[in-house]
This record gives sequence, C-alpha cells and structure tokens, in this order.
Amino acid sequence: MTTRVTSHLDGAGRLDGWPGDPLAATDIGEVWLHLPTGAAGLIGIRPHHDNGPVPARGFRLLEATTPVPLPAGHPFTQRTTAEVEAVLSAEGWRVISRADAATRLRAAGYRLGTRRAAGHLLYADDADDTTWQEHCSGYCVKAFAAPRRPSPRQPPAR
Repeated sequence: MTTRVTSHLDGAGRLDGWPGDPLAATDIGEVWLHLPTGAAGLIGIRPHHDNGPVPARGFRLLEATTPVPLPAGHPFTQRTTAEVEAVLSAEGWRVISRADAATRLRAAGYRLGTRRAAGHLLYADDADDTTWQEHCSGYCVKAFAAPRRPSPRQPPAR
C-alpha cells in the first residue's frame, strides 16, 4: 500500500523554486528511496559556491512503511522504485538518466566537474544512461527526476 504525502508541486509539476529555497533549479531534482523504511522524497538542486549541483531543500513523496529505521540485518521494506515512479508520474514528474540530468544542469548554468571532494550530486564523468543508483552503502537508491512538461529555466545564482 502506498502512503502518499501531500504534494508541494503545483498543477504543472513545478515546485515554484522549491519550498524555502528560491535559488534551486525548478526543472530537475533528485528522487530517493530509503530501502529499510520505504520512505521516499524529492530534493531540489541548488548551486554550490563553485556552481556545481548540491542538494537544496526537498520534501517527502511517500511516508515510511515502517515507523522507525530497522535494526541491522532486518530485511528491507517491500517498497519499490516502481511505486516511487508512479507517485512521481502522478505529480507530473519522471525519472531521467544521469546523462539527461547532466544536459539539463549544464543548460541551466551549472558546472559539472570531476573533483569528488566538492560533494556535488553529479559529476561530468558520471553522465551515463543509469537511472536508479545505489547510495549510502546500499540502504538508499537515488535517481534524477524532471517535470514531464518544460518549466521556465532558472539559472543558478552566482
């Protein structure tokens, strides 16, 4: 059973600058699924001091299916990436590849480097056809998402 959270998206699938973070890009985000609990969310992207993409504020798309994180060794929740994609689709968004995310970020004025110490969400050498990718030692999976309809581009602040 999918427990949805009240949406922060407008009718066109935009976040109106993302809640509390008007500098964030409005046409790309990072969606996540926490495997132990089944919680999922969408995170905005904002420019880092070097103009690389870093996380902005976000919100939950789906509540946890378990009330608290499970102890080590406990099987993961049964929520799937397909459930998260269904909720995204209902909100007017879709999962995109890392290559598509790189193209959109560059078009919005972001700089994609290769220096991992910067803590960016995406690097130039990660732009491939991968969508969902393991994160946090296998406890989370993440992907990039974009609205189905184009929204006005908002360049990152410099």
